[in-house]
Amino acid sequence: ANLEIKGAIVAESASITAAGTVTMNNGTASITTDTANQALAVSGDTGVELGTLSSLGTVTVNSSAGSILDKRLDTTTNILTTGDVVLSARSIGSGGVGALDIDAAKIASVTATSANAGAAYLRLTATDGGVELDDASVTGVLSVIAPDADLTVSGAVSARSLVFNTTPAVSGNLFDITQTAGSTISVIDSASVTSSGNIALESFSGSSGAMTVRADGVITGNVGVTGAHLTSGTGNLTLEADRIGSTTTALNLDARNIASLLARETVTTVDAIVIASSGLTSLSALDTRAGAVFNQTGSLTLAGSVLADRLALSVDASSSTSTDGSLIQNVGSRVLIDDDLGNSTEALGRLEVAKGIERLWVYR
Repeated sequence: ANLEIKGAIVAESASITAAGTVTMNNGTASITTDTANQALAVSGDTGVELGTLSSLGTVTVNSSAGSILDKRLDTTTNILTTGDVVLSARSIGSGGVGALDIDAAKIASVTATSANAGAAYLRLTATDGGVELDDASVTGVLSVIAPDADLTVSGAVSARSLVFNTTPAVSGNLFDITQTAGSTISVIDSASVTSSGNIALESFSGSSGAMTVRADGVITGNVGVTGAHLTSGTGNLTLEADRIGSTTTALNLDARNIASLLARETVTTVDAIVIASSGLTSLSALDTRAGAVFNQTGSLTLAGSVLADRLALSVDASSSTSTDGSLIQNVGSRVLIDDDLGNSTEALGRLEVAKGIERLWVYR
């Protein structure tokens, strides 16, 4: 049977269960647990339509055969807690104002199970200024918008496609996106990650769709990572930030098609792009008014324009295959170096190629 909650429920702890759908009276009803560390759980087998849940402990919302929805369809908080949040359903929220609005320090688990369409749309705020996303397993789109909080990924996050965005509600506020040590993010199709602050990557991989990572600050890779910070399969990879990588820790990439590396840094003495790349890689665009370091292990094809004030480029072989360790420049592509070109001590900054070069046009 369905269960409709029409008013306000206040208790030390609460567990609401229905074999049908739990509906919170067009979003105006509320459930509050007012004792520290006491749980609040709502489960409707065929669906849960939320008003407001408030707790001092863990909040769990579950629907084994239905969806968890924002009944109000606005940005008023659906879940407010000082504890963890656990969500599980065939799908969770919907796009735009239909996203679940959550004010919590930690989203412990998000599970959306509908085959290929189990979307989860979350809009996160945090009274303490930061939100931790631990584990998420989503068969469709995972959209996490955090306009008032830093977003930290601390566990395993997987989805068919992904949107992370910390663009602030108030212009001028800066909010970071950070992966902690040991965390992973994996997507099958497209991924879009946008930060008003910095982005720090541990392990972020995509199989077939386009991957776009943009920061108003810097994009860096965590220290001590074995392998790539960012892996991109057959789709295009686009990175844009003030700086990408650093002289102390290069950003490790394993990407077939790098569509664009754009660094906005204008101080020419700074290496604004520092990349360690592996595999069979095509680079379509690199653009910075500062210095760039690009070290390739495998083979590298220059497919478009490379523009930098200074460029240090190396291509090293990782195996004995005939194409490994080679540098190829496609007809019509170009390399433009503003500074270190044209004399014997500063030719291109550095150019090292393990097995040979097939065409190279460099302009100053």
